[in-house]
Amino acid sequence: MNAPDATSKPRASSELSIAFQGAPGAYSHVAARVFLAKRGEELGLPTSPEAAKDVAITFSSSRTFQDVYEKVANGSCQFGVIPLANSSVGSITPAWELSLVFQVSMIADVFVPIHHQLIGLPGTDPRNIKVVLSHPVALKQCTKFLTELNWAESHAYWDTSGAAFHVKETNDPTMVAIAGEAAAKVTGLSILAKNIEDFAHNETRFGIVAPVHVAMEAVAKFFPSRPKLTCCVELDPETVEFSAFVAATIGRYNARVSNIIPLVIPERIWQYRYILELELTSNQQTQNIWSAIRETASKARILGIYSSIRV
Repeated sequence: MNAPDATSKPRASSELSIAFQGAPGAYSHVAARVFLAKRGEELGLPTSPEAAKDVAITFSSSRTFQDVYEKVANGSCQFGVIPLANSSVGSITPAWELSLVFQVSMIADVFVPIHHQLIGLPGTDPRNIKVVLSHPVALKQCTKFLTELNWAESHAYWDTSGAAFHVKETNDPTMVAIAGEAAAKVTGLSILAKNIEDFAHNETRFGIVAPVHVAMEAVAKFFPSRPKLTCCVELDPETVEFSAFVAATIGRYNARVSNIIPLVIPERIWQYRYILELELTSNQQTQNIWSAIRETASKARILGIYSSIRV
């Protein structure tokens, strides 16, 4: 089913559009709303009813990560929301790979608690369920529950909320979806089992991306008091080993590493690009470590300087 875009009001004198991967009610849609509420004011975005009365706020549903990046890069949406990692299953590598393709930059990251619900038609008897649909990452977060529901088959779907829309469209009481409460509300389906994720502390980190010039202007205007620096580096293996690079940059300026993601360079055998995520303490430390990275790496690109948002 092609789920509709989620628009808060009819067309007005100006527009703000935020792209997210998923159908309306998806966790990325929730993250988009959190970003707007928590960070919108300092970015000059409409966050109160009075400020937003002349602005049509559109949350643009997108089927793939690439669709989100393209909408931001071509200017059809001002911001995009991409899931980067989950606390239970780790980094979402395809999202990071695409971040290197488009001229966008992270302007914030949002940590959203993820509580999965078993969603179906009203009156569905769990004993009669034959098929469970959800995004493969969500299915992986609910392995214990699905093992107990051993009479039903699990099938991957393009999105959690998209799976709920599909259940509604097929009107099949033997088919259910795993998605969030927001998906149940937007589809009008019933929650058959609550909080079925393997770990109660389950959460997903979403990146908020914007055109590079927008991100740069935001950093210049509101430099974070405790900045996070995300960058991509390539090293010349003939001259700089990774351990030496770390000592000359991260070690030299005492940065805290929150994540290192190696991405293979397919055209170069056994060589990698590294996504580095560093937690820093000041503007000066950020400048120092970035200068050291540029001097040591053969290639380096900033993917974002920002601060985190937690629900």
